[in-house]
Amino acid sequence: MLYLKFITLIFVVILELVSADVTSISECPKLAARTSAAKDVTDLRIDDIQIIAGLGDSLMAGFVMMGIPEGKELTSILKLDFIREYRGNSYIMGGDTDALTLANFIKYYNPNVYGSSTSSHLLSLCHGPLCIPPLTLCIKAHFSSPEEYSTAWKMITIQIGSNDQCASCNPLISHYATPEAYGKYVEAAIQRIQKEIPKTVVNLTKDIGCRCLNTLSSTLNMIRYYIAYNKQLQTIAEKYRGEPGGMFAVMYNPVEIDILSFPIDAFRLTGIKCSSKNLQSRRL
Repeated sequence: MLYLKFITLIFVVILELVSADVTSISECPKLAARTSAAKDVTDLRIDDIQIIAGLGDSLMAGFVMMGIPEGKELTSILKLDFIREYRGNSYIMGGDTDALTLANFIKYYNPNVYGSSTSSHLLSLCHGPLCIPPLTLCIKAHFSSPEEYSTAWKMITIQIGSNDQCASCNPLISHYATPEAYGKYVEAAIQRIQKEIPKTVVNLTKDIGCRCLNTLSSTLNMIRYYIAYNKQLQTIAEKYRGEPGGMFAVMYNPVEIDILSFPIDAFRLTGIKCSSKNLQSRRL
């Protein structure tokens, strides 16, 4: 099955880094070269992926994840670090050297994979005329022909929902953030991907819990939403799961985290918005 053949190969690397006596993915064994191309979505390996992309919110973009260093508050403010995105260290799409990211794990097995983010820049905004040119044009321009792009296997990781959870605390907009509405938003995006992007695997990553700070009832409501959001993702993944002969699939990756194993520095307040965004917590 797709889950066993593909996701296991990706995330077993993380387990190996923990269980084996290694400190870097570079110490993990390479995969033997393929003798033939993947025949369908259920036959994919990590090194078959040629294009990667990510859809998400500020967590995905690495917003303020480096925080404000103690004693350097004025310098950081002058440099506008409080509105900077550190996309090169994004735990999903980061491509900076030595960054512990899914993109770099994939790159270890396929050095030619395209799409990871690098470096950092000021917060970007996409609304009406403020949007940058379509990224699809940038991606297609990387390939020598439309056929090469169409036949390349792609993986799009979606990790989103924390802002929706925060919105559930506001009675004026909470109806936009119900689990049912969230599920419709995510599925609409997946249906568009399926229609417009050939040979694609969508990797749904478990939504990260967020906590309201105003009342206990709001906090309890967000916990319910957190559970319900992830049930929506699981339902969607089951609906679009990979089948033999198929060229599109959706999978759900729970990424369970043992929060008690976090070093205390991962919980520092600097760089926190709705949920923790600092570098330590991203890596963990």
